[in-house]
Amino acid sequence: MITSKSFLCIICLFLFVHGGHRIAIMDIEYTGLTAGQGVMITDKIRDEVGGRDVFVAISRSDMRSIMEESQFHTSGVVRGEDLVEMGSIYGAEYIVVGSGVAEGGRFQISLRVVNVSTGEEITVTEANPTTFSAFLDETIPVAVNRLETLVKKRVYGKLALKTTPPNAEVSLRGTSVGKTPFESDFLSPNTYPISLSLRGYETVYDTLSVAAGAVREYSYQMIPIDEIVSSEEHGRQDVSRERFGRGRRPVRIGLSVVSAGFLIGGIISNNEMEDDIDTQQGLIEELSGTTDPHRRSQLKHEIRDLDGWINDFERQRNIFYSISGAAALGLTLTFVF
Repeated sequence: MITSKSFLCIICLFLFVHGGHRIAIMDIEYTGLTAGQGVMITDKIRDEVGGRDVFVAISRSDMRSIMEESQFHTSGVVRGEDLVEMGSIYGAEYIVVGSGVAEGGRFQISLRVVNVSTGEEITVTEANPTTFSAFLDETIPVAVNRLETLVKKRVYGKLALKTTPPNAEVSLRGTSVGKTPFESDFLSPNTYPISLSLRGYETVYDTLSVAAGAVREYSYQMIPIDEIVSSEEHGRQDVSRERFGRGRRPVRIGLSVVSAGFLIGGIISNNEMEDDIDTQQGLIEELSGTTDPHRRSQLKHEIRDLDGWINDFERQRNIFYSISGAAALGLTLTFVF
């Protein structure tokens, strides 16, 4: 069990550091100091701890009740395993013991914090070579601050944010906390929604994780709004062209069919005309070589009929070719405009 020196009596403060981590702080031991000075050092530590937003103190009477109910008694020297046992009784995650020393006009305070669950220890020592009053007012606050910082570094994490370009407004869980480059205060391990806003640039939204004992670094390339607008406009134009193209497909198909159909019709008419020309040429040659009046009259009649057919096929061919060409031109224009 634990024995205390004549001055050592157990008191406890419970403090919730961000995420609810609790620390029990014991009265100091002292060497070269009066009992009254020992009390003043302990009270100063309690005031420094209690004056911070993250700390909540518990009264001496409540602490005494906890000790009586637990039937825990002190005897012997305070060892690390004893501190762990005491911290468990108090429901603390960390427990702190301190010692004050005065020697040759030099005052020194040592604080030792023990992690109740792991047994890990952190030690802080500060000294002041001047007066006891300066020791209380200057050295004790520095020691408590260092102790708080060291515990936080192991329990909490930070976020470090950079943007290109810099000076982006940083919002953490909807609250503005600074501008980039930015490093957060200590944060409980968790995920945090953030936003980065800069005039003329798209606002960045992200969810970042914080790990205990680490500084997580994140970098962002801000995108100018005009590039986003240009990209969106280009996308709308592409969609418009695609929709416009889909609307013209039936027209293109129709023009293709018309052009091809009348082209084929023109070719057939041209072939018929050429066949009639060849036939007519043969009849003309026969007419020049015969003297039979009846046959000559018959040949002349057939030649005149073929003239009519040849003229009809030529007109038909020209009309078909014109229509086919007009349809082909219209089809081309649907791809140009």
